[in-house]
Amino acid sequence: VYGELVTGNVTHTLAYSYFDIERRDPNGYTTLFGGDRTRLSYLGSADFANGYTLNFGLDRTDEAFDSGGETGEENTVSAQAELLFQPSDAVDVSAALRYDDNSAFGGKASGRLAGVWRPQQDLALRAVIGTGFRAPSLYERFSIYGDESLSPEKSRSFELGVEKTYGEKASVKATLFYTEIEDLIDFDGNSTACASGFGCYNQVAGTTKSRGLELSGTYALSDRTSLYGNYTYTDAKTDGTRLTRTPRHDL
Repeated sequence: VYGELVTGNVTHTLAYSYFDIERRDPNGYTTLFGGDRTRLSYLGSADFANGYTLNFGLDRTDEAFDSGGETGEENTVSAQAELLFQPSDAVDVSAALRYDDNSAFGGKASGRLAGVWRPQQDLALRAVIGTGFRAPSLYERFSIYGDESLSPEKSRSFELGVEKTYGEKASVKATLFYTEIEDLIDFDGNSTACASGFGCYNQVAGTTKSRGLELSGTYALSDRTSLYGNYTYTDAKTDGTRLTRTPRHDL
């Protein structure tokens, strides 16, 4: 549920959401999994002169899970702000900051800077640089496969892209991407940090680097039918060792 209120040039949105999920697998190793998530958020958006827009907000998320003996809960309070502006008719820039305060891992700030340049109407060049933070999930920490000693992941990412349109019938995109993740959380079938006997979630030592190229395109066959295509090449390694369960080619 949500409500909106407009005061002058500022739009206020207050929202509440609740999710309750239950999974049963009588023949599985984990026969029951139940979880709930509650979120209360405020988002403000203010339009200013000269093409400036400021988005800002606060939210609180509470999560809990129960898998028949293993339980866990946590909450995260976040604050965020994003500034959008147009230095010229051909350039769009956005700068964003976010601060997350997790009940188990404390506070962490992350940011993102992005820009788009359109040298001509049917051509756009874009660049993005950002940092990220992900706390381990409750299941990764407290389930039968979990490890309570896990620490958050920290990441840095970069993107360079180009998009070309051909009227209203077709478009093509190409994006180069590069991401570094410290303390990646992955499942290790040989880990004995938990009591499952079949492996556990584990902190991958070292720096995991993922780099590659994504190509995509669309073509309108008719007014009601369109064709879409996408291909991604990904080279993901941790200190020279290829990352498992990450496809090199995805079409």
